[in-house]
Amino acid sequence: MRPWTTLGLALLAAALISSGAARGAPGAQGASPLAQQGARWAADPAVGDCGICHHLPGHDPRDQGTIGPSLSGVGLRLDEDALRALLMDARALRPGTVMPTYGRPATGPRIPPTLQGKPLLPAHVREAIVAWLTTLGHG
Repeated sequence: MRPWTTLGLALLAAALISSGAARGAPGAQGASPLAQQGARWAADPAVGDCGICHHLPGHDPRDQGTIGPSLSGVGLRLDEDALRALLMDARALRPGTVMPTYGRPATGPRIPPTLQGKPLLPAHVREAIVAWLTTLGHG
């Protein structure tokens, strides 16, 4: 192999690793089907609607919220257990946050009758979103 070809392959590998593509970044090959489904549910306004408050990597920032932190790189900042706990009940961990409590029974006048007493997101949806969030290792 020619020296310049070896260098080119090494640079390409470094670029993929630093971009997060090797870890299963959004849309990258290698992301588990569960993580891919989590990405779809997180972006879906009828399901997770995470983009209403957060910037979702791979989406136009002009169409995303700025109330919460960007989710770019969240897989480096928080581990799977922390992400799961935040989706379950962010207010228990961060008092004063405006992030909804997705895993505890929902009550109140702004909760649709079909969701009263039920979690805003079922466990399987939360787990898929956590699987996706853990893939977000690039900043």
